[in-house]
Amino acid sequence: MKQGLNLVGFACAPIDYSVFDLIQSLGDSNVSNVQRFNPDTNAFETAGFDKDGNITGVNFVIVPGEGYFVHMKQAVDGFMP
Repeated sequence: MKQGLNLVGFACAPIDYSVFDLIQSLGDSNVSNVQRFNPDTNAFETAGFDKDGNITGVNFVIVPGEGYFVHMKQAVDGFMP
């Protein structure tokens, strides 16, 4: 993933892989937050790290076929969930 905003999907995410798992794998030095649009509530849901490095926000499941906004602080090459 590149530094800045990335629009990504995960075709083969592990079963029950959550956004908290994803951002923990990426690390707080690499990712700011991850967002998705929830069509049931017509609102964006966001998860990320707070200023103390704790994971906060909505812990949604990563679903194959959905797109996510991943806001990266710096590039990470070859990331796989």
